[in-house]
Amino acid sequence: MNSNGEEGPEKLRALLKHGVEHNQDHQEEVRKWAGQAGELGETEAQKLLLEAAEILNKANSTMFRALDELEKGED
Repeated sequence: MNSNGEEGPEKLRALLKHGVEHNQDHQEEVRKWAGQAGELGETEAQKLLLEAAEILNKANSTMFRALDELEKGED
């Protein structure tokens, strides 16, 4: 913790790394659901689930960029 009693950048980096892994797990699960929807002939639901998986992918990409910025600040 820093002098304000707040946790430092190490904790934030660890949280971001965990969040990215968590999102990746969810993304894979949502893609499986999309496949199931497709097998049931639910093409609109399949499309929306694939869109949700892509949103998770974009969120991860942005979180990785934030993580890079935090790591640059260490230098």
